[in-house]
Amino acid sequence: MNLYKKAIHVLGKEKAWGLLGILILTILGAGAELCGVSMILPFVNAIMDPEFISGNSLLSSFQNATGMSTNGMISLLAMSLVVVYLVKNIYLVAMNNQIYKYTYRSQRDLACRMMQYYMGLPYIRLREQNSSDLIRNITADSNRCFVVILNLLQMTSELLISGVLVVYLVITDPVITILVVVIMCISMFLVLKFVKKKVSVLGQKDRYFEAQMNKCVLEAFGGVKEVKITHSEKFFMDDYYYKSTRYAELHRKCDVLGIIPKQVMEVVTIGSLMVSLTIRLLMGADPSTFIPIVSVFAVAAFRLLPSVNKIASYINSIAFHLASFNAIYESIDEMREGNEEYIENTENKPAVTLNDRFELKNLSFHYPDSDKNVIDGIDLILKKNESIAFIGPSGAGKTTLADIILGVLAPQGGQMLVDGESINDNIYNWQKRLGYIPQSIFLFDDNIRKNIAFGIPEDEIDDGMVWKALEEAQLKSFVEELPEGLETRIGERGARLSGGQKQRIGIARALYYNPDILVLDEATSALDNETEKAVMESIEKLQGSKTMIIIAHRLTTVQHCDNIYEVKDGKVIHKDKEEIFGKKA
Repeated sequence: MNLYKKAIHVLGKEKAWGLLGILILTILGAGAELCGVSMILPFVNAIMDPEFISGNSLLSSFQNATGMSTNGMISLLAMSLVVVYLVKNIYLVAMNNQIYKYTYRSQRDLACRMMQYYMGLPYIRLREQNSSDLIRNITADSNRCFVVILNLLQMTSELLISGVLVVYLVITDPVITILVVVIMCISMFLVLKFVKKKVSVLGQKDRYFEAQMNKCVLEAFGGVKEVKITHSEKFFMDDYYYKSTRYAELHRKCDVLGIIPKQVMEVVTIGSLMVSLTIRLLMGADPSTFIPIVSVFAVAAFRLLPSVNKIASYINSIAFHLASFNAIYESIDEMREGNEEYIENTENKPAVTLNDRFELKNLSFHYPDSDKNVIDGIDLILKKNESIAFIGPSGAGKTTLADIILGVLAPQGGQMLVDGESINDNIYNWQKRLGYIPQSIFLFDDNIRKNIAFGIPEDEIDDGMVWKALEEAQLKSFVEELPEGLETRIGERGARLSGGQKQRIGIARALYYNPDILVLDEATSALDNETEKAVMESIEKLQGSKTMIIIAHRLTTVQHCDNIYEVKDGKVIHKDKEEIFGKKA
């Protein structure tokens, strides 16, 4: 019952009501199975002894009312049996269709909730997550979680059907039925006790090695240029071979262990049934009276054996996938709270528009693993359409300060204000007014249009705004000369573009949204001098029309800024241009 409670908790209240509907369908399915088996005994009795019809009140009343002959009644029973089995199996197909529909839609919803949860996590927490673990958690774990839930539903169905059939067999012949069922239950308990623990351990290892295989692939292709230059292909291939071998071996062991209960239960069921019948015969039972009962038991065994095998298989499967199920169960409350917090932070908040000034007031920040403030009591005012630069050595806190302004890091102290109003609790709408141009532009394998109108559905993209952004980024003429124009695919990570073109795509992307503030974090530091100069010309043309925050190592990239600040020891210090560039600045 504990597993059922966990499943209901994972599904949530709304989806849990669907389980009640599935349970009702399953009970009806058990009734359909009972109808099928219970039709066998009167049919066999009628064939063995035609007088059975006249001795049965229901059948004899029907025969008298219709005037049907005995052979006609037997034929009618045969046709009724066929119809019952036909209707029963049509219903069971429909029932299983509903179970699968419910399960896979719930699986989709869980995976989407997990995706939303991880996307809504604070940036600082996402930085600590390994991407291979994220892929496994969202895809494989959500899939395996619902393998457990599906197996649980199917096992419930088979248990109900088996239970109904056993009750019917007890009524038919209690001695044989009880003896067979007791032997089967003891045997199944012993077999599953042996198998289940081993399968559970294999499932935990399987989850680990799947993440390791993902990690190996991501690392190999993430650094494919370095891999090829250093001829490290064999290292990554050997690593992947080792992990995939362990993964395959785990599944081999699990599959072999999964077969054992089926084979054992088949022998036990048939053996116990034959032994019971033999004992009854040795005790003097009349073989002629046994034929109808044996027929019923044969049909019941034909249906019960697969059910018993399936139940054993479902138990093994649940044990194997339980590690993934428990991982989701343990994080489901945090996931729901995170999703609710995400919705709370994105809805019913006032729009943010920069009309006069952006201000940092006594801003402080430290990373979770340190008590030392990286940003320590900063005060700063940035006027609309002003451009400022943050300079300083690596590790001084420039990028951290930019990340706070971008809203991906939350300060522990102080405020960010727009026109005198705090935006600390309205980061979502603040980010709508920002344009971000990092050192390494994230580009995906699609066309130029979609890479510029980042995150916007294709049917909502405004081509006029795309061309305007390209023009402001000084990339319009280049795109116009391409045979496919905006439809040109740029390859994974922009593989078909030069470094300067990638940065200009990044600038155009930032400008597409017509932001109030542009934040450039080392946007040109990876470019050669000539390309950097060309890209900076594009950026400088925006000065005076956009509020800009530029973070840079190279002083040549910030000489046109209105104000320059040095980030040092968690503080920002205003620097005179003459002090930095000399009197010519």
